[in-house]
This record gives sequence, structure tokens and C-alpha cells, in this order.
Amino acid sequence: FKGGDTLLFADIAANAIVALIDYHAATKAAHVAHKASLVLPYAEEWALWTGISGKLMPQLEFARFIEENAADIRAPSAGDLLDSVRDLQVNRKVNFIKAVRTASDNENFEYSEETNATGKRGELEIPTKFRLGLPVYFGEPDTELGAFLRWRLEDGKLTLGIQLHRVEHVRQAVFRQIVLSVSSRTACPAVFGKI
Repeated sequence: FKGGDTLLFADIAANAIVALIDYHAATKAAHVAHKASLVLPYAEEWALWTGISGKLMPQLEFARFIEENAADIRAPSAGDLLDSVRDLQVNRKVNFIKAVRTASDNENFEYSEETNATGKRGELEIPTKFRLGLPVYFGEPDTELGAFLRWRLEDGKLTLGIQLHRVEHVRQAVFRQIVLSVSSRTACPAVFGKI
């Protein structure tokens, strides 16, 4: 049904491409009554990883997440990352050296803090960053995405999580490629924006 004036609108915020079949011609207005829409749903893998990005969880829960989603981890190997997460034990020792009363009646404390991450057999090297291979949208090929391992020790409890690197940049780049592909395959020009 496309005509010479059909135009594609790519709404990057809504993950949607809308074709306005009877768009305005250069010299006359049209009713713009006919549309075709393509809304791109996120892939399940993308939704899972972006859902936990920036959140910390108990060690066992995080280890289970890594184990269940090991197929998405590209480097280091999922097994190495899982071993590190499972075997990690963190000890924090704080030594107070002295308390000094200042002229303002406040006390200043001097202390040294020591944090050690060890495994079951002593030292453990923990990967601070790793690479994922995830499809952004359902049915699309995998896209490489960086992730940083985050952890916190609070009140003797260790929590772990990830922070995805430049996740919005990756999503927008994949969306743009899809828009360009649709535009090329339909021979209809595309503009980025809302209708």
C-alpha cells in the first residue's frame, strides 16, 4: 500500500517504527489516515540483565543468577565468574588508632581500614568487568555489552551485583540499525521522532 509519499517515523523512546502510508506530498496535504506500526519488544535476556543492573543482591542469589544466565557471558568464562562469586569471602577489619579532642570540643578519630577478598583456599582474583552477548530486541542477533561487577560489605553481609556499561548507547545503536534496515528494505525514507 505504500506510495511515493510514505514516510517512516522512528520513535526511539517507544522502540517503535510507524509508517504513515498516505503522508503529505510536497505540494498538497493528505489525510494521513493509514498507518502501519512495528513495536520492537525487548529480548528476554536483555530484560533480565538490565533489570538487575545497578542493584545489589545476596551472594547466593547473585551466584544463582550467574549460573542460570551463564550462556550470556562471553569473557571471562561463565565458569570462572561463577567460581569467583561462589567462593568469595570478604573480611573487613577497622583499627582505631586514637581519639583526639580538638579545640572545638569535637573528637577526631584516626583509623586504618583493611579489606581482604579471599576464596576458600586463600587469595582469589575477582574479575571486575566482563562481557555479555545479548540480543536487545526479540529475534535480533546478540550484541556485545560490557558489565562491571559491584560488591558491598555491610554489617558483615556481602552483596553483589552488576552495572551495565553504556547500556542506553547500545540500545539506541541497535534501534538505529533496525530503522535503517527497515527503511532500506521498504524503500521508504525514515526520520527519527514522534508523529
